[in-house]
Amino acid sequence: MRKNGLPIPTPEYPAEKKSSSPWNFWQTIAFGLIIALAYFGTQILLNAIIEARDTVSYSWTYSKLFSSVTSGDVLVAILFISFVVGSGFIILFVKMRKGISFKEYLALRSIKIRTYFIVLGILVALLIVLGFATSGLDNSKFTNQWVQAYRSSTIPLLLWMAVVVIGPVFEEIFFRGFLFTGFRESKVGVTGAILLTAVLWTFAHANHYVIWQLIVVFVLGVVFGIVRWRTNSLYATLSMHSLWNLVSMIQIVLLIQGRIR
Repeated sequence: MRKNGLPIPTPEYPAEKKSSSPWNFWQTIAFGLIIALAYFGTQILLNAIIEARDTVSYSWTYSKLFSSVTSGDVLVAILFISFVVGSGFIILFVKMRKGISFKEYLALRSIKIRTYFIVLGILVALLIVLGFATSGLDNSKFTNQWVQAYRSSTIPLLLWMAVVVIGPVFEEIFFRGFLFTGFRESKVGVTGAILLTAVLWTFAHANHYVIWQLIVVFVLGVVFGIVRWRTNSLYATLSMHSLWNLVSMIQIVLLIQGRIR
C-alpha cells in the first residue's frame, strides 16, 4: 500500500488479538465433571463388560476396577481406551473456548534444560523424603495387584507405556492443565488452583490406595501444582509425574526379580 506516494511498511509480526479468558470456575467444574465421567465411566463400563464375560454376577463400581482387573493386557486396554475418550473431551471443551489457543490453555510451553534439572532435583528430593517417611508402611495390596498385572502381561512394553506415559499425560492435561487453568483465572486464584487440583487428584485415586498413599498423592499434587505455577508449563509436571511412575515400575520389576522386598 502507498500513502502520498510512499510505501507503508508492513509489520514483521502482525499484532495478536487479545486472548479471551478460560472457562470460568463453575464452567470448569461442569466440564471437568463431564470429562471425569467420560474417563472413569469408560473404565467402569469396560470392567463391567469383562466381568460379565467371566461371571454371571458383576458390579458396576469403580472401587473394584483395579482390584478385579489383574490381567496386564486387560489393564492396558482399559487405560488406553479411557485415555482416548477422556482426552477427546478435554480437546473438545478447550477448542470450544474461542480466543484462547490450545497450547495456551493447557500451558504446553517448552522449558529450558536448566529447569528440567531443577525439576529432576525436586523429584529426587521427594522420592527420598517421602520414601523415608513411608518406609515400613504396608502397601502389599497395591504391590501385589501390580506384580500380578506385570506377570500376566504378554507385552510388558505396553504396560510400561500405559503407566509411564498414557496415565501421566491424561492426568496432567486434565488436572494441571484444564482444571488448573480454569481455577487459577477464577476468584480462587493460584493458591486455590493448587489446592483444588491436589484434592481432586487425590480423590481420583481414593478407591485403590490406602490412606497413607493418598497423603503421598496429595503432597505430590501440591508440589506438582506449585511447579506448574512457577514454570507455567505442563511439560514440567508431566516430566515429574512420568518419572515418578517410572520409578514405581522399576520397583515392581525389582520386586519380581527378588532384588528388593
